[in-house]
Amino acid sequence: MGTLAPVLGTLTQTLGALQTLSTTVDTFSGRDERNYRAQQELAMQNLQAQQGLSLAEAQKKAEAERRQLALNAQADEKRRQDALRRAIARQNATRGAGGISTSGSNEAILLGLYNDADEDRDYASALDQLRYNTLDTNLSNLQSRSVLDRTQLAERQRLDRTIQNY
Repeated sequence: MGTLAPVLGTLTQTLGALQTLSTTVDTFSGRDERNYRAQQELAMQNLQAQQGLSLAEAQKKAEAERRQLALNAQADEKRRQDALRRAIARQNATRGAGGISTSGSNEAILLGLYNDADEDRDYASALDQLRYNTLDTNLSNLQSRSVLDRTQLAERQRLDRTIQNY
């Protein structure tokens, strides 16, 4: 029995060493990699969630700006129409007070006033369209940037996994 105790002690130490080695192998071979992959997936999910919120916020802001542009365009159009009516009334009053007939050359003057109003309307419409295009471009750029960020993160994670496997 006396010779069995040292053998059992040595066997216990050997089993302990094997268990430690087994734990270390598990850590290097699978468990840490699973944890690492889970962290990478979580990072990607967080990025996508953050980008989704940013895009939703940008879309709401763009929609509010579109509504504001439309309201401003309506107000500007009303101001142009009112100014045209006043200009026509002023022209008619001036010509009528001078005893000049309101036909003939008056039509040419009125046509000029209408053309000026149309040019202002066209200019304002083109400016509004440029603003709308800018809003759309900004949203498109945000979406492209999101795709680029996700692609970069995925490539960085792939590279990290490749390096970790070496």
